[in-house]
Amino acid sequence: MRYLSIRHRLLLGTELARSVPALASVFLVALCLSGCGPGAIPEPTAADQARASERWPEVTLADLTAGRTLYVQKCSGCHSLYPPSFRAAEAWVPVVDKMASKFALEADQKETIARYLVVMSTHDAPLARPAD
Repeated sequence: MRYLSIRHRLLLGTELARSVPALASVFLVALCLSGCGPGAIPEPTAADQARASERWPEVTLADLTAGRTLYVQKCSGCHSLYPPSFRAAEAWVPVVDKMASKFALEADQKETIARYLVVMSTHDAPLARPAD
């Protein structure tokens, strides 16, 4: 920029100033359309809690909501969040186990996240009990 005239520097600065908000707007629109933001991660409902209680009688709606919150807070720091329906219910358990060991999640946090993902991945189907 040393060799540019003052006029050219002002024009270049004006163009950059115009392009940054435009690029930011395009990025935000793309993020919203992609469905990869936290808004794409469903909130649990009373119906989800009722299905969860078939497998885990002690699970409350607050527990499932806490699982969603932990999933968004803990997992989005390293990668895009996948909607729970991205995997089959039981496929989430080893994924959460692997991530928990890498990132030092406490046992109760791991369990809360896993239960949320298992329940929400089967939004329209009853939960199967795992084989003992």
